[in-house]
Amino acid sequence: MLRLKQDAMVVLIGDQIAFVRGRRAVRVVVSPRWEAVARALIEGAGSDRVRGLAGGGAESSTLGQLLGALRGIGALEAPPRETGLSAAVVERHRRTLRFFGTHETPDNDRFSFLERLVNAKVFVVGLGGVGSWIAYQLLMSGVGTVSGCDGDVVEMSNLNRMALIGPGDVGNPKTEVLHRHFASRFPDASVNFSRRVVTSVDDLVEMAAGHDLIIGAADQPYLSIRLWVSGASLQSGVPSLQTGGGRVGPLFIPDRTSCAGCLHAALLRTSGVAARGAQTEHFPMPQVGTLCPQPAADSAMVALEAIRFLTGCTAPVTLDAYLQKGPGLLDGVIHELPPERDCVLSCGGHKNRREAERR
Repeated sequence: MLRLKQDAMVVLIGDQIAFVRGRRAVRVVVSPRWEAVARALIEGAGSDRVRGLAGGGAESSTLGQLLGALRGIGALEAPPRETGLSAAVVERHRRTLRFFGTHETPDNDRFSFLERLVNAKVFVVGLGGVGSWIAYQLLMSGVGTVSGCDGDVVEMSNLNRMALIGPGDVGNPKTEVLHRHFASRFPDASVNFSRRVVTSVDDLVEMAAGHDLIIGAADQPYLSIRLWVSGASLQSGVPSLQTGGGRVGPLFIPDRTSCAGCLHAALLRTSGVAARGAQTEHFPMPQVGTLCPQPAADSAMVALEAIRFLTGCTAPVTLDAYLQKGPGLLDGVIHELPPERDCVLSCGGHKNRREAERR
């Protein structure tokens, strides 16, 4: 199969057909023959069909040069190959594969990225307005195992915020409701939700063991839950990503990047408060007002960061940084967040950073 990547364009320029990707282009002289070849490459066609459209003799040589030049500018997808993925999964993620095709490298093709998602295990802390959408989008994107915890039941006020639930679910545990909805929609995935309230770092270390990423989407107990998630990462070595307070991130990779404790210290310092003396559990969090687009926007940014991290198709934007959302929900600003010396978790990231810089 020969097919142009979705970020490659084909345009007519005078008497030439230009195949454009990024700032590079390959050109051939306009003719019905080469127009047919271009259309076949856009749609995706077998190599025999493309050769037949190009013809034999000198035209065949020109086709070889064209294909070589297109590969040179990275405009052609890698050919299909045998994978460990079922035919149903490949078909379901046909558009996902097209997206990953734009990120192919000599070492990683689009199937490699999808295989990493299918083999990935993610644990979501909190399955309410934001967490339910995060879990839903991860499953929609192909993540093979999504686990999570939440101790609450569905309330009427959840109906305008949570994914997939309806009036008949009110009064039932969120974990049972979401498991039923998700398991029926994603039969090839493993969905494991437990009705459990997180009370400490140790709870999370136990529940998230064996996962590739922990995602924090809970808001209680106020502030402490975020520190517990990062603390669990620190103890277990499992990276974590969190959202809350109008922010997404940082993506915490233990011993390498900044964490929620670093963010906590940085925010308090800019407010003139000594980070290490601040108590996080004394006051409860006020009830937060929200519209459906708010948790949907948060979850989309978190899910995209998770996919970037799990696949390696492109670098996450919240490494040593966090996204502060703006008034338009999707017009936020990325703020750099180097590891903090006064991190309230003493994650040690600043020490490792200094040692790396010395080397």
